[in-house]
Amino acid sequence: MGIALYTSSKGQIYAIVGRKNGPKDGYLWQYLLEDNGSGAVKATFVRKFGSFSGKKEIEAIAVDNELGYIYYSDEQVGVKQYYADPAKGNEQLALFATEGFKEDHEGISIYKLTDSTGYILVSDQGQIVFRFLAEKELRQIHLNIST
Repeated sequence: MGIALYTSSKGQIYAIVGRKNGPKDGYLWQYLLEDNGSGAVKATFVRKFGSFSGKKEIEAIAVDNELGYIYYSDEQVGVKQYYADPAKGNEQLALFATEGFKEDHEGISIYKLTDSTGYILVSDQGQIVFRFLAEKELRQIHLNIST
């Protein structure tokens, strides 16, 4: 299971939450986070989205606030991309990093260069390798980490 936060261009903050197990469709849930008027956080359910292979689990979720995308690792399958803004729909935009991983697609994060360029970092649990995926071109660059 995993969680990530998305801040929209309007300043709204959303939590994107993955569960330990769940259905093949609607695996991720998105909540709008707001002040409840008493200084506590109120979470309002917004949508269910995201496909799940059912092979292992989805633990890693990353959000690019500037470009408005959610990326998550479907372990042993690849990285999936969706719009972060719920108003843009629930359609999967891309599936990449499907080859060359020895085991699980684990941790995922965004390494920003500018507001519109950067890399998606995905750890390959079986090879002790981080894979840098250029966000715009989605090409793989390997960085081996020695133990």
